[in-house]
Amino acid sequence: MKNKIWTLVLALILIFSLAGCDSGEKTDTSKEGQVSQVEKEKDTDEGKEEEKVNNGQSKEEEKEEKTVKVYFSDNQATKLVEKEIKVTLDKDKPLEEVVIEKLKDDSKDPELFNAVNEKIKIKSVTVKDKTANVDISSENLSGGSTEEVFLIDSIVSSLTSLDNIEKVQFLVDGKKVDTLMGHMEVAEPFTKKDVTTNIIKAQ
Repeated sequence: MKNKIWTLVLALILIFSLAGCDSGEKTDTSKEGQVSQVEKEKDTDEGKEEEKVNNGQSKEEEKEEKTVKVYFSDNQATKLVEKEIKVTLDKDKPLEEVVIEKLKDDSKDPELFNAVNEKIKIKSVTVKDKTANVDISSENLSGGSTEEVFLIDSIVSSLTSLDNIEKVQFLVDGKKVDTLMGHMEVAEPFTKKDVTTNIIKAQ
């Protein structure tokens, strides 16, 4: 009888021992799975961060600067003033458009005046066969002879300073016209030699 009891006790101990081993193995397996998942997430996060850094570097590398010449009127409207400025090149925006935008920017120099003022709307600037076609809106396109001369000479001087432009053809609402403001002939393209205003360099 005692032998049966001891046999039963030993059997129970063996069963509980085996159950404990299985539980431990499952726990270890579960822990290993959790560790692997954490490592995968960590690798993924590190990969995303590295990709962001690389993308940031690529964007920085894409941004190049170029020095261009733009021409403003002096504050007495007697001369054009040549000013060299640095512009950021944008693959989505042609350099000639950037130059026109700079001509419209308010100059912080009290000695300079924007010949392409805020009321003048440049609709587009396109280049074909080294000729820049500058399309100006007819809206608010009016002024005296001095204003018209400086508008034309400022744009022509600035655009023909670029390597890819030799001539400037003015358009109004997409069409060739005889004059912009009623004082100067603009039916034919302008070259740098056609600029009549004296030019000086900014101090």
